[in-house]
Amino acid sequence: MKMKLDLRRITAWALCLLLCLFPLSQKASAASAREYYTLEEVSTCSLDLSYHIDLGAEKQPMEGVEFRLYRVAEITDAVTFHRIAPFDKYAVTATDWLKRASTLAGYVSRDCLEPTVLPASTNARGVVSFTDLEKGLYLIVGSSKTVDGYIYTPTPFLLSLPYTGDGYNWDPDVEIYTKYTRRAIGGGEDPTPATVQYHVLKVWEDEGNEENRPQSVAVDLLRDGEAYGTAVLSAENNWRYDWTGLPADAVWQVVEQEVEGYTVSVAQNGITFVITNTYEEDIEDWKTPTDEKPDDIKPDDGKDGDDDGDGGEDIEDNKTPLDNLPQTGQLWWPVPLLAMGGVALTFLGIMRRRRWNGEDEE
Repeated sequence: MKMKLDLRRITAWALCLLLCLFPLSQKASAASAREYYTLEEVSTCSLDLSYHIDLGAEKQPMEGVEFRLYRVAEITDAVTFHRIAPFDKYAVTATDWLKRASTLAGYVSRDCLEPTVLPASTNARGVVSFTDLEKGLYLIVGSSKTVDGYIYTPTPFLLSLPYTGDGYNWDPDVEIYTKYTRRAIGGGEDPTPATVQYHVLKVWEDEGNEENRPQSVAVDLLRDGEAYGTAVLSAENNWRYDWTGLPADAVWQVVEQEVEGYTVSVAQNGITFVITNTYEEDIEDWKTPTDEKPDDIKPDDGKDGDDDGDGGEDIEDNKTPLDNLPQTGQLWWPVPLLAMGGVALTFLGIMRRRRWNGEDEE
């Protein structure tokens, strides 16, 4: 009777440990199936970009949306991003990635820059693919599209190809979901076209160097990438300006005409464009994303916008700590060995306990 009881205990312990081991083995297989390389081993890269929007309880693929890739920097031996022509002439503040992308996207539109590779459009599944891409940092910009009374615009972003989460393991084949903003454009029963308004606000970060500020700064307003108007900001108007009565069915950007001795950063917070000028004597290379990353690689809802029709919502910095990312260098091979060792020790412990119990009965 006691032997049967011990065998049942042994079987139960073994099954429990095997059940615990199974998902770990699955994770180990999935981790080992994906190939990572050193930066030197990567020759070319590929990108699969998915674009879907939320329509109630379901997601709809956005077909026929054109995406353009601009190679803005090369990856140096010191594992930093060194900007290349024509992007090296833009004094963009080396702060967070989202503001960098927004600022560079404005220059791309204003100066009619050509993409690095041929543009491509999403298919019926909302996916667009690029192959044989040279290593570097890319600015990715998508065109807008109107669906059911809303205009949807992909959020510009910067992406390192190959991608790294730790600076040591590089993935040349990247799959991402793009985010977007949306805005109501009117129509339906109301024959009056919807309009929007935008504000532009200048912020100076030059404490101790205020004498270097210019008397005024010109800011260009772009409509669908083309010049629409210019505002002059100065102390007389508190370094701000308002545009009203703008057509809602257009994409609006602001671009500051270059200010000597200052870097620039443009961020859109709702209907306000905040232009920050920082006094800097030297502009350093951008660091590779080992403490923050240009864009969320993991699939998400893809949505940055709101439903209020007010020109968008606040944009947050997209810094992501490495602690929340899967570490590609993590070792999984000891896990099965440790688990098997645990099974063996448990079995020996039960057998020894049974022997001791037998001796006590004698």
